[in-house]
This record gives sequence, structure tokens and C-alpha cells, in this order.
Amino acid sequence: PVPPTPVPPTPVPPTPVPPTPVPPTPVPTSGFVPSFCPSGFAADMVGAEGSLSHPAHGSRYANNEQLCWAIRCAGLLTLSWPRFNTESSYDYVSLHALGATGAELISRTSGRTTPPPHLFSGDFVVSFTSDGSVTREGFAVTWTCIQP
Repeated sequence: PVPPTPVPPTPVPPTPVPPTPVPPTPVPTSGFVPSFCPSGFAADMVGAEGSLSHPAHGSRYANNEQLCWAIRCAGLLTLSWPRFNTESSYDYVSLHALGATGAELISRTSGRTTPPPHLFSGDFVVSFTSDGSVTREGFAVTWTCIQP
């Protein structure tokens, strides 16, 4: 007798498994608040560009202020200072790089000299403190966030 001819198995294509979608990581709009911001943030700003003015143009800031503003950027951030006038050596505008658990002081400036130019990566805080006497016109800062 003749042996049967073996029939090769028909290949079965694998069933495609759709990929599991991974949700995007949200940009935090809150979280760590540094100790030098006892009242939290006066504003938590996210955007490609913006501006901050304290106080409103034409008035003076108050005595004994301690304010903070967070500015968040997913790219590189540039700053410019169209107005800057605080009581020299007593009332300060400070810039801090903001991390998940801390804030690093970048500059602390007072008087009429604007803070040095900076290029930031990520989030940062502008803080303002005034003492109990002389007040001035304050400051205005504008920023641009350059997306990667």
C-alpha cells in the first residue's frame, strides 16, 4: 500500500491586537507650593505667552506684601520687563525655578534695575515682597513659551 501524503497545515494569521492607548501626561496646574508663598499662588498661569503686572499700572503696591505667581511652560520660557521700580534694598522681585518638591532661587532684584535676562525650561515662580514703609510703582513682566 501507498502511504498517505502528508498535508501541511494551513498557516493561520495571528489575530491583531489593538494597541492599548496611553493617556497623555497632564501638565500639572497645581502641586508643590514653596514656603515663601504662604498664601499660595495669586495666579497659576499656563500658556504660550502672557503678562503679569503688579500693581495695576498707575498705582503703587502696598506695604508688607508677600505674593507669588506660578508660570508654567512645557518648553523654553523667555522673560522681558517693560516696567520695574521697587524700593531699593527693601522690596524684592525674585525668580525661582519650580520643581516637584522645591524651588531654586535664580535671581532677587530691587530698585529700578530689571532682573537679568533668563531662559527657563519648565515652570517657575515670580515672588514679590515689600517691607513696611516706602512703596513704588512695582513691576510688569511679559513671557513667551517656545514649544519644543
